[in-house]
Amino acid sequence: MNEPVDTSSIKYNSILELIGACSPNAMRELTSRFPEARAFLQRGLVLGGTAQIGRDFLIAIAQSGIDAAGPQVANLLRVAPARLSRARTWRLFASVATAVTSTGVASAAIVEAKIATIVGSLLTLASSLCGLVAQHLESPLFGGTSGLVETVELMLKAESELAALRIQMVTVQNDPSADVEGLLKSVNSVCAAVRRAQVQLGAKEFAT
Repeated sequence: MNEPVDTSSIKYNSILELIGACSPNAMRELTSRFPEARAFLQRGLVLGGTAQIGRDFLIAIAQSGIDAAGPQVANLLRVAPARLSRARTWRLFASVATAVTSTGVASAAIVEAKIATIVGSLLTLASSLCGLVAQHLESPLFGGTSGLVETVELMLKAESELAALRIQMVTVQNDPSADVEGLLKSVNSVCAAVRRAQVQLGAKEFAT
């Protein structure tokens, strides 16, 4: 059944934003399948209560969002841990340089005090620079102070939610009374989290 749905509270701009950025083919397919809903495939649009949008259209939007988010979450779960690993390596270098300087190993190994002072200063500078590089890798490009660990946790949660949403999608597709609006809201939330993580990490989207 493809009965019109009350769209007064439905919002799926994050789904459309993710599809538009990462799955242009899916956007073209939606436009082709639902030409009557072309106006509602505009990013950021909140559907009004008088819109005659069929249930099938909302299901298709939700499915496209799930399909677009899956590969992006997997990509982010590769990018973020890799950056976190590099940051920890830089922090290790900083710690080693600090330890060498603080224990006086450099001074003990070099007789001339002047050279020892220079070496100590260089080690201190290296420690500071390594710490700054690590901090840069761990910090988001935009969007607040949450770091890489928080982003990884967010994407792990999104991965789990997508698995549950795929199951819920089967129910919605086979049961006309199932809550398609709730499904759409959940998918939109996951897509918003993905886009936020992409912006924070500066991770490039790839077409699907």
